[in-house]
Amino acid sequence: MGTRNIKRSLLVALASLVWSQVPGVSAATPSAEATILIDVSDGRTLSSHNPHKRRAIASTTKVMTALVVLEHSDPTETVHISELAEQVGSDDPLVSEVDLVKGEVLTVEELLYALLLPSANDAAVALAEHVSGSVDGFVDEMNATAKDLDAFDSSFKNPHGLDAPGHYSSAHDLALMTREAFKFPLFRKIVATPRSKIGGRELMNRNGLLETYPSANGVKTGHTKTSGRSLIASAANSGEELIAVVLGSIDPQKEARTLLEFGFQEYHRVTLTYKGKPWATETYGDGRTALLISDATVSLLVQKSDIQPVLDFDRKSQVLKAKTGRGSEVIQVPFHAACIRCVAAKRSRVVSSLWALLRPVAILMAELR
Repeated sequence: MGTRNIKRSLLVALASLVWSQVPGVSAATPSAEATILIDVSDGRTLSSHNPHKRRAIASTTKVMTALVVLEHSDPTETVHISELAEQVGSDDPLVSEVDLVKGEVLTVEELLYALLLPSANDAAVALAEHVSGSVDGFVDEMNATAKDLDAFDSSFKNPHGLDAPGHYSSAHDLALMTREAFKFPLFRKIVATPRSKIGGRELMNRNGLLETYPSANGVKTGHTKTSGRSLIASAANSGEELIAVVLGSIDPQKEARTLLEFGFQEYHRVTLTYKGKPWATETYGDGRTALLISDATVSLLVQKSDIQPVLDFDRKSQVLKAKTGRGSEVIQVPFHAACIRCVAAKRSRVVSSLWALLRPVAILMAELR
C-alpha cells in the first residue's frame, strides 16, 4: 500500500491541475437518483446531481474489481477456476455468468473481458481468488484502494456488486475509480469492445451506447432490484474525453448521452499558461525579484457562458492560482520562481551588514567634528 500511495502522490504532484470538488452547472434535472459528469484530463466536475449520495451500485462495482486486478496482476497470468467461482449464479438464472467450470484455466485478460462485457459474476470471484487468495482478502484490497483514491462514499462487500448490506458507492466515487482505471490501456480496450470470445464463449458488451452513440468508448452497466438501472459511460470528441455516471435511472443510456452531449456542446478548452512560460514577476521583501514560471501547461474545460478564468499570484500563500467563475473554485497551478536579481539582492544585504557595523563609528566621527 505504501508504494502505491507514493506513486499516486508523485502523479498528483506532476498533474497540471489539483482537482476541485466544486460541482459544476447541472445539464438538466435528471430522473436518475444521482449523476456526475467529469473531464477525464483533470477530473473536474462539469455537472452533477446528488454526486455523493451513497447507494447500491450493482455491477458498476466491477470497475473497481478490474482496477484492483490490473494493479496487482499481469494480464497473461493463468487462473485456475475454483469450485466457489463455478457456483456463483448457478442456482439463479438472473445472475450474470459465463458458466465457468472448476479446473478450467483462463488468463487474467480473458476473465477481465468476461467481467466487463457480459458482467460475469463468476469471473469476478475467479479474479478475486487469483489476486488475493480469497474473496474476503480481495474485498479488503478494494476498500484500501478506494481509500487511496479518496473515494470516501464507498464500501465494498464483494467483487461483483450483487446486493449486500453495507455495499455501496456514489456517482462521484465511481467517476474517480473509472478515471483511475482509464490509466490502464487494457481496461480502455476492453470497455470499448462491443463483443469478444473466450474459451469458445461469445461475449456481448451490455453497454448499448457503444453501438448507438458514435463518440462512446466505454464503460460499464449495472442493474439489480435494489440499485435500479445504472451506467458509467465515457466518450471522446474533438480531443476531449468525458465520463458520465448515471445511477438509479429509468433510462440510464439516454441520461448518460444527454450528459455527455451537454459537456461536449457547452464546454470549450481554455489554455491559461504553457509549461516553461514566464507568467509574471514578483519582488520579495528581501529585494529579490523572480520570474514566476509554470511547471505545466494548464488548461481548463470552461462552460462557454462562464467568466474567463484568470491567473493570480497569492502573495500570502505563495501559490499561483487559476480563479474560475464558478463560485469559490480555485485551481492551484504548479510553478517555480526563477530569481533574476538574486546577486544584486545579495550585495545589498552585504552592504547593509557593513553599514550596521560602521554606523556607530560614523556617528561618533560626525559628533567629534
